[in-house]
Amino acid sequence: MWERKEMAGKRNNAVDIARGIAMFSIMLGHLGVFSINRVVFTYHLPIFYLISGFFFHETSGSYRDFIKYKGRRILLPYYFTCFLICLLAAAAALWRGEDVGQSLSRQVLASLYAAGDGYDEPFKIYSIGAIWFLWATFWGELFLKAALRMKQGTRIFFVFLLFGLSIWSYKIIWLPLSIQAGMCALLFMYIGHILCEFRSEIRTVKIEYKVFFTVIAFFMWLWMVKNFKAFWLVHCEIGNGIADVIGSLCGCYLLYLVAVYIDNKFHPLSRLLSFFGRYSLLFLSIHLLEALFFPYGKLYSVFSGVIPATDASWLVFLICCKFIVISIGVLVMSRIPFVRKIYGYGKAIKNSQ
Repeated sequence: MWERKEMAGKRNNAVDIARGIAMFSIMLGHLGVFSINRVVFTYHLPIFYLISGFFFHETSGSYRDFIKYKGRRILLPYYFTCFLICLLAAAAALWRGEDVGQSLSRQVLASLYAAGDGYDEPFKIYSIGAIWFLWATFWGELFLKAALRMKQGTRIFFVFLLFGLSIWSYKIIWLPLSIQAGMCALLFMYIGHILCEFRSEIRTVKIEYKVFFTVIAFFMWLWMVKNFKAFWLVHCEIGNGIADVIGSLCGCYLLYLVAVYIDNKFHPLSRLLSFFGRYSLLFLSIHLLEALFFPYGKLYSVFSGVIPATDASWLVFLICCKFIVISIGVLVMSRIPFVRKIYGYGKAIKNSQ
């Protein structure tokens, strides 16, 4: 599994590749195609939670210092993206001749509530989109910090208690700032932390046993895909219960194996995916902006005489365009010093988490 190379100042390239694959999987998951969703939703968010837990360092620092640091690393990019959304929403409303104030107020409310989905009960809640994940990660790491300061028995109870509360309470009310999603994320982060604790032992496991476990993991993950009902961590809905959690962990394990293989065998692809993995925060922000505001439909109509008017053609066109738009966005934005500072990349991104 993951070696903790990043802690020694050297990035684990396979982890970055896994992040890159997961980011493109998130993009695919937002196309609204169930046959795609039943695959990518099994691993694309859990892998980030596992990685967060694996590289999580519990120190004697205060909660205040922790919140300040994580707020700077995670929440500042969230609110910067929200600011851009509000600006573009106002500009789009003005361009279309719509009520600018209404459009702007809706985005402000969505930014403040930070819900990944929209809700009508018990009151109107607007969705902020994909960046809900940042607040969930913030809460998950805060809960993990609290858990690691507890006694072992209490810690395990705490992890499962929050996980259980998250998948029970979402049916009643969705709380602000995606706190329930963070409660759900804690389980995966804690498992990631356990993997880190046993990383030395994992490296010494015989190849025979690793192959045996990989085959079992593949079929467990395949079962989850085949029997997929819901694995929407955005609102803590897990269709097949603990079987889906196990299947998801198996999917994440397989994803990492694929990342290792790409890193060893396909160097150009490795460099591409690891680049997007390193800039995953920026990728997420740009993906949300393009999903909300880029006129793919109008662009498609321009090529209507060339591209067949079929659902399959539209899907391929959309995927290709999104890949190009996001890639250009990340390449351009990652070179702007102000943006790098906002996202915490600084000048030494190659040696930063």
